[in-house]
Order: sequence, then C-alpha cells, then structure tokens
Amino acid sequence: MAKHRCAPARPRGRMAALALSVGVGATALTGTSLLAGPAAHAATTDIVGVSPATRQADAQLMLDEINRYRASLGVKPLKYSATLSRVVQRESDRQVAEERFSHSTRFLTDPRTGPWTSANEVIALEHHRDVRALVKWWKSSPAHDKAIRDPRHEVIGIGLTYADGRLQRTGQAWQVLSTVNLYGYAHGGAPADASTRVHGAPSHG
Repeated sequence: MAKHRCAPARPRGRMAALALSVGVGATALTGTSLLAGPAAHAATTDIVGVSPATRQADAQLMLDEINRYRASLGVKPLKYSATLSRVVQRESDRQVAEERFSHSTRFLTDPRTGPWTSANEVIALEHHRDVRALVKWWKSSPAHDKAIRDPRHEVIGIGLTYADGRLQRTGQAWQVLSTVNLYGYAHGGAPADASTRVHGAPSHG
C-alpha cells in the first residue's frame, strides 16, 4: 500500500512533500494517516534494545543501499547526519509504541534540521529484521522512489526502531520500522555533522 501527500509550502519559500508509503513484509496495513494525536495504550515494551554497533551498522547499510541506487541513476550521494537522525528516531519509536504507522510534520519544523530548502519523509516496516528490504519497499513505490532519488536532497537522517514481533495491543509481527528524513540545503546550510559515513559503523568495502 502506498500513499503520497504534499505538505503545504512554508514561509520563506520552503517546500516539502510527505511520502506516505507503507511497506510490510507479510501483510498490508490499514489506517495510515497524518499524525492526529497520541494513541491509547502505547506499549514501549514492544521496543527491543540493540547495541549501538548494530544500529550504526544497519544505518550504514541503509545509507549504502540508497546511495548505490542513486549512483545508478547518476544522482549524487546523500550524507548522514546524527543530528537529523536524532530528530527522526523519536518518530520511529513513537510509531512502534503506539502500534500505529503514521507521519507527523515535526520533521518540517524541528529547529535542529536547520534552513532546509527541500524535505521528504518516508517510512517502511518489515516482519523480518532486514533493513535492505526497507529500501526495497521505497524503491517499489513511485512516491517513495521519487523521494529517495530526489537530486535536491543532500543529507539524510535515519531512525530505526526494533520490535519484538508480537505487538502488545494488536499482535502485529513488526520486527523493524524505519523513518527516514531527507533534506536539501542551500549555501552550506546542512548540519555540521553531515558525513559520508555513519560514525562507528564498520566498512563494507
């Protein structure tokens, strides 16, 4: 299932598009929506802790997969920002805790994102702990594909939340959910920590 929603233009010429796409490993989800408020019976106990090394390695794997795809299209690679990743990690955790696959508009207004000129958010989840499959979902959806290949975007924030595969309220078999924010900047406005690699991640080369 895939949906696409355009966010309204912001003051000072900022424009953004929200890619509302859902990819699941076994079944399609319903009820995907723009965030309206907290869901009842949030279950943070469904979130599984992983080591920093695992999280960094998975984020690097996603970055490599996306940049390999962009390179095949002649599009410049994205850089990774830990600052932007902290912004978006909250959104990934929220969705698992609420057991609700949904977007908010916080990535458009959080001051830590800086003076962006373009912005997109994409989300995917899997019933297996395979971050490559998340990128595959985005590539298979026109709205999400457009976002991850957009040549205006320069920097990415990656949020990864790992779940126990048996959500407390709905029983959904979620294993990993990723919310990714992509931003473009003008005149060197990108976060200072933007880097070609995820800090601490092993090299796959």
